[in-house]
Amino acid sequence: MPSRHHNQIIMSLKTHNHAAFSAFILGNPLYRKYLLYSSIFLCAGFILFKLLYPSADYFTDSLYYIMVATGDDNGYIRPAGYAFFLKGVHYLFTSSFMLVLIQFLLLQASGLYFFFTILYVFRLPDKIATLLLILIVGNPLSFYAANLVASDCLFTILSLLWMTTLIHIVYKPSWGYIIAHTLLLGYILLVRYNALSYPLVVLTALFLSKMKRSGKVITGVLSVAITVLVIFQLQQHFYRKTGIHQFTNYSGWQTANNALYMYSHVPRRSWEIKGTEARRIHRMVKTFFDTSHVTLTNISPREGSLYMINPAGPLKNYLFTVLTKNPKIPFLKAFSITDVAIGDYGRQLVLQHPWEYIRYYVLPNTMVYLYPPLEQFEYYAEGRTGLFALAAAWFNIEDPQLTCFHPALQQYVLLLAPMLFLILHLLLGASLYMVRPKPAWLVQHPTAARVITLLLVFVLANALFSILASPVVMRYQLFAFTVLLALVTVLINAIPPLRKLLFGMKDT
Repeated sequence: MPSRHHNQIIMSLKTHNHAAFSAFILGNPLYRKYLLYSSIFLCAGFILFKLLYPSADYFTDSLYYIMVATGDDNGYIRPAGYAFFLKGVHYLFTSSFMLVLIQFLLLQASGLYFFFTILYVFRLPDKIATLLLILIVGNPLSFYAANLVASDCLFTILSLLWMTTLIHIVYKPSWGYIIAHTLLLGYILLVRYNALSYPLVVLTALFLSKMKRSGKVITGVLSVAITVLVIFQLQQHFYRKTGIHQFTNYSGWQTANNALYMYSHVPRRSWEIKGTEARRIHRMVKTFFDTSHVTLTNISPREGSLYMINPAGPLKNYLFTVLTKNPKIPFLKAFSITDVAIGDYGRQLVLQHPWEYIRYYVLPNTMVYLYPPLEQFEYYAEGRTGLFALAAAWFNIEDPQLTCFHPALQQYVLLLAPMLFLILHLLLGASLYMVRPKPAWLVQHPTAARVITLLLVFVLANALFSILASPVVMRYQLFAFTVLLALVTVLINAIPPLRKLLFGMKDT
């Protein structure tokens, strides 16, 4: 027989199902306190953070975004969505401080929107809800992401809003959420290509939603249309600039980079490379590994984009060869030509030795995903003390000196972040194992189970895309980190033994 606690959850879910979302938040005195205390904490936290880091944080990718924002096409080796955002903010404010402040406010607002939506669906006990709020609002990763001139913060903001609209579509659909979801999906695809895994989550949401079949069809068509439209527009852009049909000029680089992690583990004579350019690249690879054998013996996927960014590596060497042979060619076109050639080469490596690829890249990279490196978050401005000239001009900064309390402080502040990311996955696995016999409140309120399924599908899709097709670093996982916090909290609350063990709470 369900406990009183379970019955209270069931009744609260039923009674607030028809309540307006805003009334649900503002009508609860505790939730109003959540908003008040969160505002006070975030205000104080931001002031303290900027005392420690007066300047925004920059790294090499920051230059590419600023280049595109200024109209330089050679910066289009990264998705341009964040550059458009930079340009929009710059139209209103030229200060880097205002950029950081806007990013911070939007990130925290989207996090709170997601948090209250979780409460709206699951009505967590006050003690557990308070802890979840602290973990989301007080996450130091959010402060550092907002201070970084890169797409990470904007991607997290848009993704949190997108996921929240999907939850509402599953829980209580409306055309407002459907339109918002479609627009968000389109812009997210412009910000980061990790969003290519999002259509799978959308299909899951439509399958789980109780909306009419006609509504599902329209939503699905809109989602496919916006995805196709964005990809088509990107292909047209690159074709106009380079004469090459591609919607990203970075996927080939990524494929070859990943494949090279298995290169030294495969006998040399087993390679059968076809194509003039692919064989030329293979010779460069062979020379590189022959001359760097000692230092590359123990290299693992934890090094991330090592083979892409190493200026002495074979991939950059091939790019320099293309530029040398065609000195008048624009950098963007050379980069795109290189992407096609090394992409073909990388796919040949993977297809010829798929099991070695799985053994020496996919499986090790799975462990990297579970315990992601801090990467850019480890040192402020990559350890530099001077600002890029282009960034200084963009933000009207006269003194190019970068200042902070200590450039290595953040690696100590964020020391536990990768460990917590791993622990969340372990707790998720344990929770799913223990929740196999469905708790009473999930049986009696299947919509809650649908939302859990939606979040689980996202976690799986994100993990697969991160492991197989994207560099794995902590700043890329901020959105997944937040979703995991909510998902694990909800599951733990549904399992009395875990709830008692971790929160000291039991059924009464």
